[in-house]
Amino acid sequence: MAILLFCTAEEVKPLIPSIMSVEQSRNTWFFALVKTRDGPEKDGHFKYMLEEGATLKTDFVGASEEECRTWAREQMQRVNTIDPDLIAIADKRTMNDHTISLQFFNDDGNGLEFDGYGKLPAEEKKWYNFRVKYEDSFNIYAALTQGVFDMVYPTYFGRKDELTDKDGIFDINKAEELSIEQ
Repeated sequence: MAILLFCTAEEVKPLIPSIMSVEQSRNTWFFALVKTRDGPEKDGHFKYMLEEGATLKTDFVGASEEECRTWAREQMQRVNTIDPDLIAIADKRTMNDHTISLQFFNDDGNGLEFDGYGKLPAEEKKWYNFRVKYEDSFNIYAALTQGVFDMVYPTYFGRKDELTDKDGIFDINKAEELSIEQ
């Protein structure tokens, strides 16, 4: 499943082809660029690749994080080719530090109980924001969607603050190490 990618700043447009080139596996890309507020292309699909130097047009330049989230939730309900829990936002900051905001929506109110942490993710109907280097985005995607919850959730949700540096960047490498140690 693809993760919706929003470009919310004019200055980050030149970096979008590089962000979109992050591979899930050989020749399989997992970001789906959101170009218009009307939804996916006429064929029902989003754009998965963008050539270097291509002109990027998107209706989401200047959009707030909440606008992206609301639009994404609507699409997640009707389009079955996109991830139902994750979005990515390339914003003004992205051009400076090559990070994106990878956001996980906890729709499930059940949660799982973990010793020392309680229910994780702790809150239902809430977005959890992980600012990561875009090159590391597949690793966090794989952990949150395919990882063993007993190993991943205590690290990614229970220790999120500890794994986030002073600049707000989540340390995916340390998270992977800690998940393995669990």
